[in-house]
Amino acid sequence: MTTETPNVWNADSTYTINQLIFNKIKPQQVTNLLKFDAIDMPSDSKKESQTILPDEFDNLYVDGIYNRAIEDYNYRKLLENLQRRKGFSFPSASGINIFMRPDGKLYIVDGVHRASFCAVKEIPIHANIHIHNKNSSEADCRKKEAQVYTDLGYHTYSQSPDQMLKAAYVAGEQWAIDFINVLQELNFYVKGLGDPSGTKLNGYKTFLDTITNANGTIDLEMREYASEAAEMLHEELKNRISVKSLFISGLTLLYSKKEYLPIFVEEEMKFAIKQAIGSDKFLERTVHGKPRENLALRFAHLYNNSGKGKKKFTAISLETLCDKFELETSILKSDSLMANI
Repeated sequence: MTTETPNVWNADSTYTINQLIFNKIKPQQVTNLLKFDAIDMPSDSKKESQTILPDEFDNLYVDGIYNRAIEDYNYRKLLENLQRRKGFSFPSASGINIFMRPDGKLYIVDGVHRASFCAVKEIPIHANIHIHNKNSSEADCRKKEAQVYTDLGYHTYSQSPDQMLKAAYVAGEQWAIDFINVLQELNFYVKGLGDPSGTKLNGYKTFLDTITNANGTIDLEMREYASEAAEMLHEELKNRISVKSLFISGLTLLYSKKEYLPIFVEEEMKFAIKQAIGSDKFLERTVHGKPRENLALRFAHLYNNSGKGKKKFTAISLETLCDKFELETSILKSDSLMANI
């Protein structure tokens, strides 16, 4: 394997797959990739694709003139795909497109990240190999390859988050199954999954992140807080077609800090929710990077307003919430909604 690379990496230059992985994948990342097995690889008897052996990898190139992998190699996405499938699956990773130029050199047009994993593992690359006309110049070859590279971008559209959730659910991925179960319990649905008779949840990813722990599984405590929040929302949502997930995410975060707060009065909380859901401004102009925390603070503010002046009512300490959410207390004066309602 040739791993020597130029002193200056040029995004518009051409490099072998071995040079690419040596330059773009760090030693520890190589170690991480090597932990994954290659599964469901085709046998020699199968003619699903053509095979490029590891000792041919120094003749396998990536052309930076049109291929963004030279400049923008995405190791993280490669790792996430390996983790999701628990290995390198040939059926999922097949479809690597390679062109052979008249000088015999091979150029990857589509599938650089998949090919780079094969290079790290030193296993064969199974690919579709297209051969240029023997009279084609380098410029002609590059133009043809660039056209195919561009066409792939048009033909392979990006899935929306909702489509990704549905595909993951159909594929039996546990995170999706668990999340759909939560939606079913809370009377929400996405792409017909969950409770179709309930309320459509727009932008589900924010809510998923709210109730998911660092291990990527549903946090049982946060699920319970979300259930309490959804119960409070039920009356307001039962006749609504949809709700933004940021709305229930903010309320869920407020409930998650109950141990630091007075016991909620249901009547006042429902009134706060009614005000919030009826305000066009409630979800707007939140603190950058902490919209859910900001909304939790706004819910608390509306709750305090609702109970203000009533006997035996104990207000929520907004300063305490700021501390728990790591928000500056100056927000209590600068937040446009809290300042005007």
